[in-house]
Order: sequence, then C-alpha cells, then structure tokens
Amino acid sequence: MTTEGDEITSHDLQASSGHARPEDAGLDSCDESEACAVRPTDEAIDAVIWATVSIHAQIERMFEAYGEALGVSRPQAMILAILSVQSGGTGLAVKNVAALMQVNGSFVTHQTRLLEQRGLTRRLPSSTDARVVLLALTDHGRERMGALDARRRPACDAAFKGSDDGQFERLRTQLVAIEQRLRVASHMVPTE
Repeated sequence: MTTEGDEITSHDLQASSGHARPEDAGLDSCDESEACAVRPTDEAIDAVIWATVSIHAQIERMFEAYGEALGVSRPQAMILAILSVQSGGTGLAVKNVAALMQVNGSFVTHQTRLLEQRGLTRRLPSSTDARVVLLALTDHGRERMGALDARRRPACDAAFKGSDDGQFERLRTQLVAIEQRLRVASHMVPTE
C-alpha cells in the first residue's frame, strides 16, 4: 500500500528489500540435491561484474559533476536528483531516499539538513503519520535541478540513443533480480 511520501513503489525498492533467503525475495533456489538448469560461465559472470563496477564508477563521476555544478557534495547531488525525479513534488520519506542510496536514514537526514540550510530542500510533516518526515525540493531547489537537467539532457541523449523504455525495463528487471541474488549469496560467503 502506498502512503503519502511513499510515491516510490515496492516495485522500485525491490533492490533494497534486504531479503536474506531466495524464497523471501521470490527467487528460485537450487539446493545440493537439484541441479540448476542454467548457469553462466565464470568468465561471463566476471565480465558482468566488472562491467557493472565500471558503470557504477561512471555514475559516481556523473553525480560528482552534478554536485560541482550545484555547489554541493556528491551524496547531496544524489539526494537532490532522487527528490527531483521520485517525489512527484509532494515529498519523499527519508527511509525511501535512504533505501535508494543504500545508506542509513540518519545520513540522509544530516545531508538534507545541510541542503535545507542552502535553501534547496525542506522537511515536511506527513499528514498520515506523525513519525514520518517528508523531504522535498524548495522552489529554488527545483529551479536549480531544472537548470541542471537542461544541461545534462544532451549527454543522456547521446549515451542512451537507440534504446527504448521496453529495453530499459527489461534491463532494470534483470538488474534487480541479480542484485537480490547477490544479496542472498553474500550471506553464503564464509567468514573467518
């Protein structure tokens, strides 16, 4: 059920769900008595891992540049981008911003207080739950993000031309499934 400040659907937050077992994440699992029907080679897995690491580094550089353009830090630029794209203008719960960034809510709270001092964000009380603080862009924040969006759009057009929404949805679905499986697998790695 979506409530005020929760415009991000559970579908959007699947990658941050924290499932510890494959069956909790809605994933098929293979036990030792069953053979998994399909498994990529180690080389194919390594190639995807390193391509993903490289993409992550490029995204980090992108947000670093956004931060420089806005006069804020990289994490603050990420928060502003999330609020610009995900909140629908009504605000977004701190927990949802934290889930998207894969950080603790207190980190988001601290960073948004700094953004609030710069006049870029504001905190709003939820009308449905007094415990929930909603984050939103101010008019100044929307103006700054709009100017940045106009500057970044040509780069996005160049990077993603030839791709359509259907291709991106299939890619997103695959990435979410891989992320969930990696989350489960990370609990299987023995530690000393």
